[in-house]
Amino acid sequence: MPNMLVARRGMVIAPHPLAAQAAVAVLREGGNAIEAALAAAVASTVLCPCSSGLGGDGFWIIAEPGKPPLSIDGSGASGGGVSPSFYHSRKLKAIPTSGPLSALTVAGVVSGWQLALGVSSHWGGRLPLGHLFADALYHARTEEVPSEMGGTLERLVHAGLDDFYRGEIGQVIAADLKAAGSPLEAEDLARHRGMRRRPLALEMSTGTVFSTAPPTLGLVSLMTLGVLERLDLVSKDDASRLHHQIRAAQRAVGLGGLHVADPHSMSIHAMTYLSETMLDHLKDATLHGESTPLLSGEAENNRETAWISVIDGEGRTAATLQSLHHPFGSGVVLPQTGMTWHNHGALFSLNPSERNCLEPRRRPRHPLAPLLAQMKDGRTLVWDDAQCQIFTRAVLLGQTWTEAVQGSIFAFAANGDIALSSCVSKETLAKLETLGHVIQHTPNEAQPGGGLVLHPDGKIEAAAGRGSIAGW
Repeated sequence: MPNMLVARRGMVIAPHPLAAQAAVAVLREGGNAIEAALAAAVASTVLCPCSSGLGGDGFWIIAEPGKPPLSIDGSGASGGGVSPSFYHSRKLKAIPTSGPLSALTVAGVVSGWQLALGVSSHWGGRLPLGHLFADALYHARTEEVPSEMGGTLERLVHAGLDDFYRGEIGQVIAADLKAAGSPLEAEDLARHRGMRRRPLALEMSTGTVFSTAPPTLGLVSLMTLGVLERLDLVSKDDASRLHHQIRAAQRAVGLGGLHVADPHSMSIHAMTYLSETMLDHLKDATLHGESTPLLSGEAENNRETAWISVIDGEGRTAATLQSLHHPFGSGVVLPQTGMTWHNHGALFSLNPSERNCLEPRRRPRHPLAPLLAQMKDGRTLVWDDAQCQIFTRAVLLGQTWTEAVQGSIFAFAANGDIALSSCVSKETLAKLETLGHVIQHTPNEAQPGGGLVLHPDGKIEAAAGRGSIAGW
């Protein structure tokens, strides 16, 4: 059963109970949704070191009533001296997934925090960094983390977040990366900037769904939803619904694998794939085309993320996904700062015929993509579910938010097989197999996500299959 809660003055979902408490404490102090989400995000770098850290990447989607959402790209680009030849000269056919050669892109999460605080200031945000970092600093002193991590957080409070890239911390990071054997240099850190991007938008009969633009795979989620809205899911049984959701997601993920990359490497604008013509074509392919098994690397479940979402009492929403990619990222720990560096750069291809091929100063295709919907009935929804199964049940099938979160979940295993949550019946499993799906019988691979709903009357509803909920 998912965790459930209803509140009116603010609601949080975070990956750790203490991170959720950090966010609620900020809300009680009069902080806004962004400030609360940031407090939880910083605390998560200490409390969830397997999935989240200062040495990782992050993306945000932010909204306030009556205005279109905005998104923040807090991901890092590859170093200026990094190219396929760098790896080929070392007799490598692919970028390693661990070790210093997998630490080839800048960590962008802190730059995302910078930009989020800039938006917060326009909302009247007033809480200083020391206040927002307070819980993280406390946990850094009491949890089993490198003592240097606390010193790094304190330095950021006093010197400012820009110090991570262009100050003393940036110099120390560059020295540690060089000593470890990473191809990144101080100049790569100094050149880095987070970016505000206009989110992608899918217009549906029930409202508008937003997600982050490339290099994230937010486009894949929106294409999947666009196809599912065109299918008559209500009249189908559980197995048929899952079948069509899987087929639609396979088509979308396959297209994403071919076309989504750093925007500078894409020849077609992402919104083209959300046109009526393209979505109608994808619907026909989903219904009548042959099955499209995913290629190795298109679906990768061996990744860890920290998802944080906050809705405050003014109806403002801030959601962020931050990650080291694989558990503990590259495995490279920087001794002077105590941080672990991520390995999102391993998502690059070394094949020059692919859009996502490694180039200097490019961002890799990214699996992190928060989602938000503004509904015509006045609700705002924000959720953690790349294949949009929660939204499909809550909106397209008319289920309650709790029913939608606790329903059957599928995920794509790294080899392209289908992993299903444990609540899927044996009859449904058998029918899916007769429909041609290869089922991986490890239900822990497919864990239910969660999300928040802001109702027009100000009530905030939360449900989560994983993570912690806190309200005020």
